[in-house]
This record gives sequence, C-alpha cells and structure tokens, in this order.
Amino acid sequence: MTGVDILSAASAKLTMFFNDTPLSTGTCFFWRHERHIYLITNWHNFSGRDNLTGEHLSQTLAEPNNIECSVVLPAAVGVDFGKFRAKIVDEENNPLWIEHPIFGRNVDVVALPLPDSMNKVVCVNDKARDTVRLGVGVDVFILGYPLGIGVENFPLWKRGTIASEPEMDIDGKPLLYVDTATTKGMSGSPVIVRTNSGSMDDGSVVMASTRVMTRFVGIYSGRIAPRSGLDAQIGRVWKGKVIDEVLLNRR
Repeated sequence: MTGVDILSAASAKLTMFFNDTPLSTGTCFFWRHERHIYLITNWHNFSGRDNLTGEHLSQTLAEPNNIECSVVLPAAVGVDFGKFRAKIVDEENNPLWIEHPIFGRNVDVVALPLPDSMNKVVCVNDKARDTVRLGVGVDVFILGYPLGIGVENFPLWKRGTIASEPEMDIDGKPLLYVDTATTKGMSGSPVIVRTNSGSMDDGSVVMASTRVMTRFVGIYSGRIAPRSGLDAQIGRVWKGKVIDEVLLNRR
C-alpha cells in the first residue's frame, strides 16, 4: 500500500444497526489470535448501553443486532475497499461477541469472531509489535473516526498523551488515562505509540533511526463525561493485555 500507513488499514469505521436502521457509529480494529481473526471494539458500541450503568445510550432505547464495517485489503497495486456485515446477536438475542471472563461488561472491550474469509485483513498485532517503553507524557495516536469522519475509508490519527502511570490500574481495572480532545465515533479505536527513538522495555535505548517503531497500547473507550467544554478532556484506554484475556473466554 504505497503512500498509506499500514495501520490505517487495520482500523475500520463501524456502524451499528437494528435490522436495516442505522443507530450509531464507532470504530473497530482487527486482531489475529491462534490463526483466527477477531473484530475488536467497545461493549457499549455493540450493546447500545452504558457499560457501567446498563442504561441505554439512545433515547429510542434501540439496541443493535448487526453491524457493518469498512474493510481495506492490501492489493498487488494499492488497496481494495469493501464492506463487511455481521450479526452480533443470535435469534434469541444472545450476544455473539466475547466479553472479559472476570470483569464482563465492566471492561468495555469485546471481540467478535470473524469468518476465515476475512483472514487477509490487516491486524493491529501483526504490525504493532515493538516494545517501546510506556510512561507518563508519552505521545500516543488514536486511530478512529470522530463523528464518523474518515478519509477514503481510512481513519484520522488523533494525538494524545499518556496521563496516568501505565503500570498502575485504575479502580482495580486494567485501564489508563490519556489527555486528548476526542469526540463521538472514536470509541473502539486502537491506541498506538509511534516513534523512531526512545527507551525500550528491556532497558535499552534506541537513538533516532530510520526504522519507525510501533507499539499497541490499548483500546480507546470514550472520555470521562465532561460537565462542560472547559472540563479536562481525559480519555479512557483499556490496556492491550485485555484482548488476550477476553479471548480466553471464547467458546
């Protein structure tokens, strides 16, 4: 994909539907685990409810039963674009997604198994594997679709800064905070570090080089609800390790 960052193809615009009626938009991304492909996003996107209170996010009380996402596939020359539609509940309205085995919906991350025909999608964990050390003040990028906006099916890269000690959990949950100005539509975005220098987890230091390093940080889950536009804009990011924990709960 000449001229396009490969990770832009791993993040997809997500639209939630009740039957054929669109309800909301968000962001998702793709993840490879034991040769299978999963769509990763937030619990509140799929359920249509606040993951902490259980309250409906829409005044209509509508809950999604299927989703559509954009798909970008690397091609011999350039890229191929397409749409993928999938059910997220069965005929009895039971979820088809996988939740965290311990925290359930309190960890706002879910995985949806995808068919083998999707095995050519770009997966975040295939491309963001460097062990750049995380710390307070480190810049991150949130790859999402604010207000549903993207460019030719590709996400916008929204900059943020790690605002809490990443080694510490928040309220006993695998969560960290980022300082960033974000908006609706970005929930479910992958969060990454992108640098060509810095400290590594093993204690070594990489000076500025021609090789760009990328580390997956976690899954963006919306802002702490502000009371006004002047409030601190603090976003929630579930730590990347929760994806493997969720997938331990797969049927």
